[in-house]
Amino acid sequence: MKSINLERYGNGPITLDDVAAWAATDNCLMLFAEDLVSLCDVLSRRLLQAMDPREYPEVGALAFWLRRASIVQLRKNILGQIPKHVVLVPRGIALHFPPTNVDTVFVYSWALSFLVGNRNLIRLSRRHDGLSAKLAHVLGQVLAESDSAAVRSNTLILAYDHDDATSTDLSALADLRIVWGGDDTVNHMRALPLPPLASEVVFPSRTSLAVLSAGSVLALEDAALEHFAQDFYEDVYAFDQLACSSPRRVVWLGDADEAGRASRRFFTALASVVAEKNYALETATVLSKLTLAAGGLADGKVDRLDRYGNAVTVMGMTARQGFLEEFCGGGLFEECRVQTLAEVASALSQRNQTLTHFGLSDEQLRTMILAAGNAAPDRVVPVGEALSFSRYWDGMDLIQVFTRSVHVVGRSHAESG
Repeated sequence: MKSINLERYGNGPITLDDVAAWAATDNCLMLFAEDLVSLCDVLSRRLLQAMDPREYPEVGALAFWLRRASIVQLRKNILGQIPKHVVLVPRGIALHFPPTNVDTVFVYSWALSFLVGNRNLIRLSRRHDGLSAKLAHVLGQVLAESDSAAVRSNTLILAYDHDDATSTDLSALADLRIVWGGDDTVNHMRALPLPPLASEVVFPSRTSLAVLSAGSVLALEDAALEHFAQDFYEDVYAFDQLACSSPRRVVWLGDADEAGRASRRFFTALASVVAEKNYALETATVLSKLTLAAGGLADGKVDRLDRYGNAVTVMGMTARQGFLEEFCGGGLFEECRVQTLAEVASALSQRNQTLTHFGLSDEQLRTMILAAGNAAPDRVVPVGEALSFSRYWDGMDLIQVFTRSVHVVGRSHAESG
């Protein structure tokens, strides 16, 4: 029998027969049971002990999201929204295939599934090393130390190379399959069969943008501008601009003169923040950025190129020009300048996941989204919150995805008569 290597997570080898035996037990948990909330709080504290949030700000954000106060508020919100005649129950076994470009995603995905009572299989590629391995190790330790046998056995973290036979065998055990990755990964995984009653949710390739009021940026005092640039930095550089929610495109709202002055002032401030953070690009990424920018100029998709050091490269484009097909991250921005939000709305597409904004009113945002219709992005959040995880992701409520809604009707008229 083929063995799946778990040794780097401290659990030793395991066979597919072992996993099937684990799946055959019935240990789903109650929705937001106290044991589950407490374990997330313990995990929050242990993550901060294991990894310095100054070195790993994404871990700091994850730990903040997992703390008791956050989870209790989430529980309150969810329980308060359940209709009178509906009972939420776990789906069963959730099989997670996380991405390789954002290390913390698998913990968020696991946590929501765990909190609603599902049992969890997490497949990590052997390419998931460094931070992913540290996160998996801490999660495994915290689960193993639980006083509850059901909690201890709730989750298996599996590491194996790409192997369709193994993924198919695991999928046969799943009640829900969660696939995080690009279009190629999603299309490939969709070809692997699932049980007839199982569900699947996928997270394909997406792009994100920032819409900034030129006048509002120009009105900022120097100290406020620096703070704003730091917020933007966190949105972009935490995962080298490769997270789907990190903005690739910056859209300036204002007349041509305002937009030009705001652009120069903002990107100069951003370059200063990048230098202060000691953000370093690999030579290969620097060369890729220059190659992509030069290619855009050559084929007419890019009409202007501004560089503010190696880590901030700005390519001027028109709003109607679609996102460039190739992208390497590392501070490569497609910049557009528009005079009305109607121009922004008409240029949006279903590929857009997150729109971060600055200097726009709630009414302006709502009007823009309504004008975009089914092309509206899935998330509209202030600059600084692009990477803030929520139960609402890619246009879905993940709590609904991870649970089943059981419709319960009480006594009949005959019984009550």
